[in-house]
Amino acid sequence: LALAAFCVSSLELCEASEFAWEQNFHYHWSQSLFRLKAPPTEASWRTLCRDRAMARRQDLEVVPSKWRVLGATMDRRGPKRICGEISFLGDVVMQGSVTH
Repeated sequence: LALAAFCVSSLELCEASEFAWEQNFHYHWSQSLFRLKAPPTEASWRTLCRDRAMARRQDLEVVPSKWRVLGATMDRRGPKRICGEISFLGDVVMQGSVTH
């Protein structure tokens, strides 16, 4: 009986924590350059977070995307401001241009 009560309360906690796991996933990985090659068969945010956190490079693929680059550097003529755009086409090849 105690084990049954524990399982029910544990299941309730898992279901109640799904929103927190979803927020955690979006905070850490929704804007990432990489995604899992094989989506998990289980549809829980907790499982997705676990799989993404434990993923190795061979488990990931590049997401086609554009990134803006802003920064600054210092050369012999003084400080320079840099801005640019980098495009990833779905593989590890990158195209970009930067002005400073």
